[in-house]
Amino acid sequence: MKSTSRRLHAFLLAAGLAAASAGCTMYGRAQLVSSTPPPPPARVISVEPRPGYAYIQGRWDLEGGRWVWRDGYWIRQRTGYVYDQGYWDRRGSGYVWVEGRWEPQRSGHVYVPGHWQVSGGRQIWVRGHWRPAYRETERRGAYRY
Repeated sequence: MKSTSRRLHAFLLAAGLAAASAGCTMYGRAQLVSSTPPPPPARVISVEPRPGYAYIQGRWDLEGGRWVWRDGYWIRQRTGYVYDQGYWDRRGSGYVWVEGRWEPQRSGHVYVPGHWQVSGGRQIWVRGHWRPAYRETERRGAYRY
């Protein structure tokens, strides 16, 4: 059993290295791209909350050497979890798509969703994060993030 497991791990590692060196796009897995993903399209999309659902934001995918926009969509909410949006992360000289994931809710904390922010004339992705929940008597006014 251990021998089969080791062979499988060795095969998967070799296949991953071969695909990376060939410049292959692997959907659902990490892909390193050398060009900068474009900012989100300059359009306003009104996303009305749907009870029991979470909205997965649109994203850019590299397809045949060209960036292609994929629209967002709704997915059923998982009880006790919040959805942390996927994002393109700078790694070395390229970018890697980090898939979104369900994060378990944390007692005494509030989840601040990831969002686009303009900084120095460029749009950058600010990752979602947790902050302590405050009682109304402890903190007045809106929380800035």
